[in-house]
Amino acid sequence: MAHLITPITIDGEARCCQPATRRTIAILTDAATELRPNQWEIYRAYQDNIPKQGSVKFGICCATNIEITLNGQIETLNAGFDWIRVYHNGVEVFFHESIDTSDDPDDTVAVGPFVVSLALEDRPCGHIIEIAGSTGDGIANNDVFWRASVVIG
Repeated sequence: MAHLITPITIDGEARCCQPATRRTIAILTDAATELRPNQWEIYRAYQDNIPKQGSVKFGICCATNIEITLNGQIETLNAGFDWIRVYHNGVEVFFHESIDTSDDPDDTVAVGPFVVSLALEDRPCGHIIEIAGSTGDGIANNDVFWRASVVIG
């Protein structure tokens, strides 16, 4: 399969893919941090009653698939919080959020790994992946987090 390497427009800015990684530089927002190449912490929240959110967005070129692995530590007090979403070209392809199982605001539960595998058709303008998450509120944020890693093939 032939691939044309052209800049990928992300949020209105043309970004070039790095041939070695087959992706653009990752755009990190809010609490997101890079842990190492192709691995990010989307957010981490401590007991400070402050809602946390973050996202990582990047373009992919010259690839036929991507495997995204998500791991987290989320609250058990309420349902609908500590969520994570994955978007492929603006379309949501994965979603997970907390489900209440405890009355203790300090309880958390490990979740994942969730593996999101996407086949990538040959596309001259490339593909855009976004991984976004949030605590949703400032309650029961006892070292909750989401992490993501990718393998591009």
